[in-house]
Amino acid sequence: MEEGRKGIGALLERLRTEQGCTMEQLGRGICTPSQIEKIEKDEQSVDPFLIDRLFGRLGKSTERLEYVLPIEAYELYEFRYLIQTNICRRQLGEAEELLKAYEKRKSANRPLHRQFIAQERAQIGWLTGQKKEEILALLSQAMSETMQTVMGSAFEEALSHGWIDSKIKLSAEELKLILFRWEISRASVYERRAEEIWAVLSYLKRKEMDDSEFVKVFPYVVLLLGKSGCLEEQKDALEKETKRALSILRDEGKIAYMPEILEQYSKLLEKRGADRAFLCMLRQERKSLLEVCEFYGIHLEKISLFEHILRRFQLDYELIQKTRQERGISQEKLSDGICELPTISRIERGHRSPRDKNLCRILERLQKDRRRMDTIIETDSYEVVRLKKKYNRMLLRAHTQEAIEVLQELERYLNPKHLRNQQFLKAEWAKVNYAAKKWDADKCLKELESALRMTMDVDGTRLGKHVISVEENSILNEMVLIYNEQNHVEKAKEILRLELQCFNDSKVCSVFQIMEKGLVQSNLATVYEENGITKEAIDLSRKNNQMNLEAGKGNTLGRSLITIAGALEQQQDDSCVAYFQWGMDLLKLYKIDWRYEIMVEYVNRSEFQYRDKLIM
Repeated sequence: MEEGRKGIGALLERLRTEQGCTMEQLGRGICTPSQIEKIEKDEQSVDPFLIDRLFGRLGKSTERLEYVLPIEAYELYEFRYLIQTNICRRQLGEAEELLKAYEKRKSANRPLHRQFIAQERAQIGWLTGQKKEEILALLSQAMSETMQTVMGSAFEEALSHGWIDSKIKLSAEELKLILFRWEISRASVYERRAEEIWAVLSYLKRKEMDDSEFVKVFPYVVLLLGKSGCLEEQKDALEKETKRALSILRDEGKIAYMPEILEQYSKLLEKRGADRAFLCMLRQERKSLLEVCEFYGIHLEKISLFEHILRRFQLDYELIQKTRQERGISQEKLSDGICELPTISRIERGHRSPRDKNLCRILERLQKDRRRMDTIIETDSYEVVRLKKKYNRMLLRAHTQEAIEVLQELERYLNPKHLRNQQFLKAEWAKVNYAAKKWDADKCLKELESALRMTMDVDGTRLGKHVISVEENSILNEMVLIYNEQNHVEKAKEILRLELQCFNDSKVCSVFQIMEKGLVQSNLATVYEENGITKEAIDLSRKNNQMNLEAGKGNTLGRSLITIAGALEQQQDDSCVAYFQWGMDLLKLYKIDWRYEIMVEYVNRSEFQYRDKLIM
């Protein structure tokens, strides 16, 4: 393991101290100050759900962190995903059965898990028309699990007069419970004052939150403001906040709340006589998004507590077993000096999870640079995590010059002594230089391969059996795109098929590999469609759409829908029209302008026979 590396605790401590937050303030209702102290010093095994909430209370997302989970913790995350998916599919009986199974887990008898169970039952009650007092009782139970020490009479009094003290640390999930309680109470004897919504809005504006956390709750606040009966002098503020909510949903690529925000914004604009063409565009984009959700059986309306899923999970036993086998190391050699030989055998079968320090020792012996929880590139600054996300967004939107500027800023932050940072910078400079047409394909491929060799035996690795890191996946996919451009189609297909095999062979559910697996599936579907392999292109794209919708991710839907449209057009199937319409509307909605412009040019060709059937 490289010297000087710091764990997740160092990042947490830095965030907490930068905000002037005490351990007692941060952990109130969920853990003790001594527990936080041990986490920050990396002196104890960390509960991933607790880390999620601690980061959330500091206004920071764990979406860009990578977790190597024991099977017990992973299964709880999977339960949560399946429960939410069944609720979104309106399969509420199945969701309740899963909640019962979740509840029986020994490790689920902790405040964060009891809160989840109660809030999901409240969500189900809301959808089934349960009595409001029963739903409110469930919400009260959920809130008391982590907020009991906060929500006394003084808090409630201040809330009803439009104020939440900034010293109180609440996560997006906890704020949504306050908002959901207000929504449930409307038009009943339990109705609460509209000042509560303004209190949450004011708190959000004073709280230091990154966009990944802000987007979880801000659009919901804005929607409830619209329902709260704003005074005439508050209408301009409502329009401004609704526009901001739309902007952040676009930037973060989210689906939850998007149809409702589009509707609210278009109504506000219509009242003040806004441009009719612009209003029609907003309504058309909303219509297409709803139709796509309906087609795939996802219903997000009234799912006020929807949790976006954008996570990177690996299973500890799977990572150890696959890496050991790939390296050709025996269990005996791996266990030597770390643990007993039978212990490694039990770990690899998923019957026992190694302690965090032993996990690091095992992975170090396997020359695998991983910890239980980690940043993708080596840093103890959350600013680097934020910049890397911004950089990826610039690449997605093909804003090459902006991407270069962000990469330059990242380079100033990163310690070049760490291997992961070296690999990241080498590969990303190759990408942007190629995108900016400063390098030709051969030079870019050579540099990308050199970056890949830093962590992978390119000549000897069986790619289909290799546990691919985030950066390795990024490098391989960039090489694939260049190979495809250079008409080395078979080489591109082979790499993508082997990568996809890696993901499909994993016990980790696709949605928890969404960023890396989604990229591979999208690229392979594109290669298939461009080379007339239409059935496979459609199948892969539909799987991608299903995964993204269940995760609440909308900014990649447009590309997959266009791939399906192109494949159906080749099959002379008139249903391609709907996919072209959906795909172009969602590309435009999520500001993927470069792909949208390509499609506009494509459908305006004289030989495109469906032009008159599209709404442009």
